[in-house]
Amino acid sequence: MPPGPDTRVKITEAYAALVARDVYFWAWPMVNVYNRRLYFSKVTQQQYTGPSPQAPVNRFTMLTDYAPPEQRNVACANQDVVYGMGAGVDDGCVRKELAAAHHRQRRRHLGQHDGGGHLLQGIVDPSGTPLTGDCAYHLRLRKEQLPESNATYFWSVIAVDSAYRRVLPNPLKRYLLNKETNPQYGQDGSLTLYFADSKPTEAPDGN
Repeated sequence: MPPGPDTRVKITEAYAALVARDVYFWAWPMVNVYNRRLYFSKVTQQQYTGPSPQAPVNRFTMLTDYAPPEQRNVACANQDVVYGMGAGVDDGCVRKELAAAHHRQRRRHLGQHDGGGHLLQGIVDPSGTPLTGDCAYHLRLRKEQLPESNATYFWSVIAVDSAYRRVLPNPLKRYLLNKETNPQYGQDGSLTLYFADSKPTEAPDGN
């Protein structure tokens, strides 16, 4: 390492790395916020740029539907949330740049338990084989297993890719299944949900 201003002080590589991390930690957010403020100051109207909403400073633009797969402003977008974007300036500082509005007070869980929620994840089939887009799957829930019998507020099932946790593009532009997709139940009260790259012939539209 080169000597510092005070030749009596030795700057070790570990110390230099620590200082660099501190500089990045504090400086990057300020530079990022400043650049975002410059960007939003040039936006003159509420609009969409590709799949993402934009708004002038101190304005806010909401999506009218769920975040599409091609959006990149929100990592791992939660399909139980409807997103919006805007830049709020207060005393010269950007106060809020990205916000999410809960749609109908939705919370991402399958039920309430001790103040929290249940998030169930499936990555393998019953044989232990990892799930893949090359196969078609179905999830059958018996009458006593129905999510609405256990969920306090709502339930939903979302399919995402394994690499980036993004929803999967599909012709129906349907990125989750829940009671609002109007699923059909079996004669015995069971519910079967389907996951495939094309709609199985036996699958009702809402399932």
